[in-house]
Amino acid sequence: MANYRSTICHFICIMAVAGIAPISAYAGNSSVTVATSVCFTPAQHCEPQIVEAIDAARSAIKLQAYGLTSLPIIHALQRAANRGVEVLAILDKVNERRYSGATLLEAAGIPVWIDSQPLPITRPS
Repeated sequence: MANYRSTICHFICIMAVAGIAPISAYAGNSSVTVATSVCFTPAQHCEPQIVEAIDAARSAIKLQAYGLTSLPIIHALQRAANRGVEVLAILDKVNERRYSGATLLEAAGIPVWIDSQPLPITRPS
């Protein structure tokens, strides 16, 4: 089960940090293009790529993850916050226990919200 949780975290971290979605953003009259990359876990061992992207962040990291269990990723988020990057995290309720990814982020002064009542996914009819 831990591998599944780690895989979900890696996938969502890449999306949040690498800017996979959306690829372009608009700021006033100018467009901004972000560099993107794709990595699939566990086969491609994405953790180093995620840590590198977090370490390269300069302004903000907004993270949503099911289970945040990777210490290298957690430590990279802590380093980012220490160098002045705004780090915000929404984590699933599995992170409510003591000594979880949430407690480690909070100890570094990173705001963490626990999504204990996620909305159901609805499909258009």
